[in-house]
Amino acid sequence: MKIKYCTEDFLNEFKANFDSYAPLYLNKDREGLNKLFNDSAILESNIEFDYQELSCEGNYKETDVENAKIIYNSLKHLSPVQASQENIWFTLINTVYQDFLFYRLESEIKESNVDRLKSGTVFTQGETRSLIVHVLSRLWWLGYYTKDDRRENPYELTEFFGKTDLSGKMITFFSSVMTNNENIRLGIISGIKKLYDAGLIPYKRKQFLTATIYFNLMGGVRILDMLSFEEVEKITINLLKEENNITEESLKKLQHA
Repeated sequence: MKIKYCTEDFLNEFKANFDSYAPLYLNKDREGLNKLFNDSAILESNIEFDYQELSCEGNYKETDVENAKIIYNSLKHLSPVQASQENIWFTLINTVYQDFLFYRLESEIKESNVDRLKSGTVFTQGETRSLIVHVLSRLWWLGYYTKDDRRENPYELTEFFGKTDLSGKMITFFSSVMTNNENIRLGIISGIKKLYDAGLIPYKRKQFLTATIYFNLMGGVRILDMLSFEEVEKITINLLKEENNITEESLKKLQHA
């Protein structure tokens, strides 16, 4: 299957007149959506992908991580620039991932929450925030940001990061320019995971926020791009040791585990 995308004119018109298109979602009008997206304004790219169905049953808070693995595996060859294109995600969610659209936005449909329907299907905020708020692109970016091919289970950090409060943590953590560096973002998540797995800290967004603020400040006096994954992980562990009043004895047990 090849990725389809819409023209900028089609996208801009849809966004400008979203209220008039909202009944397509509120009424789950698949026929109307299919007719709308079977138009000359919908183009086929030369980007192929291995389409796999997303999980559309159960609580999305429990299926988001598994769906992130599926969507990222299907589209892992996308470059970050391509994966930032609104017209790709807008077209995908309204066509081949239409089942996911109605599943993931079920609450918004029941509540007739047009604003949330809009932000879930098109970009309504700044680029970084929109990529995370959009219910389909979020999954790809979760996979991109957290997959670690050095591990036996490359999605180990994905599963940990996505345990709870996924949208909130992604906005807080990945909105920072600092976390564009793979060693920094993976090193932070890994350091937090080690402490959590050892029972030394609770699982809270605060841990990610504390580390993000610290490394942002560090960036003013040190070249962060020179830090290795291991160095970032160690710095994170030592930082949270102080924040969570972890004793040296407990930390030594962790280091020898």
